[in-house]
Amino acid sequence: MKLLIVTLGYDVKFQIKGVMKTTPKVGDHVLILKPLQEDEKSKRAEDEFRNFITRFFEDVQITVLKVDVTNPEEAIGDIVRKLFEYRETEDVYVNLSGGMRLLILETLAAVLYVFPPYKIYLELYPENLAEPVRFPIELFVLKPLTSTEIKLLGVLREFPHYTLSELSRELEIPKATLFKRIRGLIEKGYVIERKTGRRVEYKLRPLALALTEKSSKTSYEKN
Repeated sequence: MKLLIVTLGYDVKFQIKGVMKTTPKVGDHVLILKPLQEDEKSKRAEDEFRNFITRFFEDVQITVLKVDVTNPEEAIGDIVRKLFEYRETEDVYVNLSGGMRLLILETLAAVLYVFPPYKIYLELYPENLAEPVRFPIELFVLKPLTSTEIKLLGVLREFPHYTLSELSRELEIPKATLFKRIRGLIEKGYVIERKTGRRVEYKLRPLALALTEKSSKTSYEKN
């Protein structure tokens, strides 16, 4: 089952593009989030969005949840309670391209609380209606680094094309120990494993590059 979460304002063009991209199928769900305080323009936007879904996608379940955006804790709580109904969903697509800024932040907070990052696809459409930007959700849930991990990132930055064996020889650290430390950085979201044939290299993500400007091999703790 697939869940599409959208924050809704007065204009639905981004939401419609999001639905077309995710192509919900029979049994999938669309959750529309709106402010509790609404007016005629908001109601028309909801009707337009509903009509589009029911016209082009068969048997997709549509749910509307209205929250008091002026009370963030209450709003996040209401959204969390609703999202718990979809805990078993395999893929969660989150379109935050419309609606009030408060609602967008509250929705994002609730989504991060309920679903693991690997299930979440967060997309935002730029104002020029170009292709959506996929935002890496793991950047919101990065775990802090130890000083040793930051220094290891500096080493990986200094030797970007080295394999595990080459790094082990360079640092004079057992492969098993080094592999465990690099695997931890991958799981935390700072490093990407890149395979070319049988060769495996480790690439730093942009945030890790920023964190390691002053780190290098000479400052890495070998113990």
